[in-house]
Amino acid sequence: MINVEEFRRVLSGPVDGEVPQSLISRITFAAENPGAVISRAREVMVSVFEGGRAPWPELESWRAALPLWFAEACAPERSPEQAQLELAAWRRLTQAERAACEPAWTLSGWVHWFDPNGAGPERGWTWWHAGAAGETGWIDVAVEDVPFTSGALLWLIVAAGGREVDSD
Repeated sequence: MINVEEFRRVLSGPVDGEVPQSLISRITFAAENPGAVISRAREVMVSVFEGGRAPWPELESWRAALPLWFAEACAPERSPEQAQLELAAWRRLTQAERAACEPAWTLSGWVHWFDPNGAGPERGWTWWHAGAAGETGWIDVAVEDVPFTSGALLWLIVAAGGREVDSD
């Protein structure tokens, strides 16, 4: 169930000579201390790897397993009716308007993307490497195709303190 290779790369990056078997996409972000953003993102990913098991944990278990700062950064859970209204409003926005007002994710919506038991959609990426230079940080992810479903990763970076998040 746990992707041991990805877990290792979250902790320490690829080993010397390790070559991805798929495409690499780079997500960049700005931060006063991008190393701290990466560290916080790693903390969340480690919690997902350690907490994700069969059967997939309930939401309250995730609240306890994930770092408190991350759970608190997530939006309040919504009723199905609220979610439908928000989705309808979102669909009326232009692409530029959507990019300018990316809302916080709910915790349930975020962990849903990591469920390996088929209850969630395919995440579309695996952590490959991360680093920083100056006030810019980056996270490389291995992807099968471009574009890929990057929303969960982008929200993780924002919640961890990144801004001006951009994917290549």
